[in-house]
Amino acid sequence: MLLHEEWLAQQPPAVERRQYAAPGGVRSRPLGAPHGPTCEEQWKQLDELTGTDDGTESGVIDEVSSNQADSSISEEANASSCPLDAR
Repeated sequence: MLLHEEWLAQQPPAVERRQYAAPGGVRSRPLGAPHGPTCEEQWKQLDELTGTDDGTESGVIDEVSSNQADSSISEEANASSCPLDAR
């Protein structure tokens, strides 16, 4: 052991550490037990049971995230509100 390691081992801790009680109610899966469904499978089962759909497979596009240009906004209004010379 190096001199520094010996010295370091004899130093008091920098912070006080409280005693930690290990959790006693932790359950473990028995060996060979079948694994349950994944999170994705559980959500699909829940959607089927409740009859809801998140809209991702139905072709619905969120209006905010769509990439289509809004024709109600004119280019002239955008040009005057943000001049290029201000950079």
